[in-house]
Amino acid sequence: SLLEGGEGPPCLLPGHKVVRGINWRADDEDGGEGAVGTVEELVEWEGKPGQGRRVRWPNGTVAVYRWGAMGQFDLLHVEVGRDGSIVKRYPSPETAESV
Repeated sequence: SLLEGGEGPPCLLPGHKVVRGINWRADDEDGGEGAVGTVEELVEWEGKPGQGRRVRWPNGTVAVYRWGAMGQFDLLHVEVGRDGSIVKRYPSPETAESV
Protein backbone atom coordinates (compact mmCIF):
# COMPACT_ATOMS: atom_id res chain seq x y z
CA SER A 1 0.00 0.00 0.00
CA LEU A 2 0.99 3.64 -0.28
CA LEU A 3 1.95 3.94 3.37
CA GLU A 4 4.26 0.92 3.30
CA GLY A 5 6.56 2.49 0.75
CA GLY A 6 5.11 0.55 -2.18
CA GLU A 7 3.47 2.87 -4.66
CA GLY A 8 3.81 6.28 -3.09
CA PRO A 9 6.71 8.50 -2.15
CA PRO A 10 8.95 7.44 0.74
CA CYS A 11 7.24 7.54 4.10
CA LEU A 12 6.93 10.84 5.92
CA LEU A 13 5.49 9.81 9.25
CA PRO A 14 4.06 11.41 12.39
CA GLY A 15 6.87 12.92 14.45
CA HIS A 16 9.07 13.64 11.44
CA LYS A 17 10.30 17.21 11.00
CA VAL A 18 9.61 19.25 7.87
CA VAL A 19 10.32 22.62 6.27
CA ARG A 20 8.92 24.21 3.12
CA GLY A 21 9.27 21.98 0.08
CA ILE A 22 9.73 22.64 -3.63
CA ASN A 23 6.00 23.19 -4.28
CA TRP A 24 5.25 25.31 -1.18
CA ARG A 25 2.36 27.69 -1.84
CA ALA A 26 1.13 28.68 1.63
CA ASP A 27 2.94 32.02 2.00
CA ASP A 28 4.06 32.54 5.63
CA GLU A 29 1.46 30.19 7.15
CA ASP A 30 4.40 28.28 8.70
CA GLY A 31 5.64 31.39 10.50
CA GLY A 32 8.26 32.23 7.89
CA GLU A 33 11.06 30.72 5.82
CA GLY A 34 13.13 28.25 7.83
CA ALA A 35 10.42 27.31 10.34
CA VAL A 36 10.51 23.61 11.24
CA GLY A 37 7.16 21.85 11.60
CA THR A 38 6.19 18.43 12.95
CA VAL A 39 4.06 15.93 11.05
CA GLU A 40 1.04 15.01 13.18
CA GLU A 41 -0.96 12.74 10.91
CA LEU A 42 -1.11 11.11 7.48
CA VAL A 43 -4.30 12.21 5.75
CA GLU A 44 -5.88 12.00 2.34
CA TRP A 45 -5.65 14.71 -0.28
CA GLU A 46 -8.71 15.03 -2.52
CA GLY A 47 -9.70 11.46 -1.72
CA LYS A 48 -6.28 9.88 -2.22
CA PRO A 49 -5.08 8.15 0.97
CA GLY A 50 -1.65 9.02 2.29
CA GLN A 51 -1.03 11.95 -0.06
CA GLY A 52 -1.52 14.67 2.55
CA ARG A 53 0.22 15.45 5.82
CA ARG A 54 -1.15 17.42 8.77
CA VAL A 55 1.68 19.56 10.17
CA ARG A 56 1.98 21.68 13.30
CA TRP A 57 4.25 24.74 13.03
CA PRO A 58 6.01 26.55 15.92
CA ASN A 59 3.61 29.50 15.54
CA GLY A 60 0.70 27.20 16.43
CA THR A 61 -0.70 26.84 12.91
CA VAL A 62 -1.90 23.35 12.00
CA ALA A 63 -2.66 22.67 8.33
CA VAL A 64 -2.63 19.94 5.68
CA TYR A 65 -0.08 19.88 2.85
CA ARG A 66 0.51 17.79 -0.27
CA TRP A 67 2.96 14.88 -0.10
CA GLY A 68 2.86 13.39 -3.58
CA ALA A 69 -0.62 14.57 -4.47
CA MET A 70 -0.66 15.53 -8.17
CA GLY A 71 3.12 15.06 -8.11
CA GLN A 72 3.50 18.02 -5.73
CA PHE A 73 5.51 18.18 -2.50
CA ASP A 74 4.73 21.13 -0.24
CA LEU A 75 7.08 19.79 2.43
CA LEU A 76 10.71 18.74 2.72
CA HIS A 77 11.68 16.07 5.28
CA VAL A 78 14.55 17.17 7.52
CA GLU A 79 16.45 16.00 10.58
CA VAL A 80 17.00 18.46 13.39
CA GLY A 81 19.88 18.46 15.87
CA ARG A 82 19.65 18.95 19.62
CA ASP A 83 20.02 22.71 19.22
CA GLY A 84 17.11 22.87 16.77
CA SER A 85 19.26 23.42 13.69
CA ILE A 86 18.69 21.38 10.53
CA VAL A 87 21.40 18.73 10.21
CA LYS A 88 20.07 16.85 7.20
CA ARG A 89 17.70 17.56 4.32
CA TYR A 90 16.28 14.54 2.54
CA PRO A 91 15.89 14.87 -1.23
CA SER A 92 12.34 15.35 -2.41
CA PRO A 93 10.92 12.05 -3.63
CA GLU A 94 10.48 11.55 -7.34
CA THR A 95 6.86 11.55 -8.35
CA ALA A 96 5.72 7.96 -8.18
CA GLU A 97 2.77 7.72 -10.56
CA SER A 98 1.69 4.13 -11.02
CA VAL A 99 2.39 2.83 -14.49
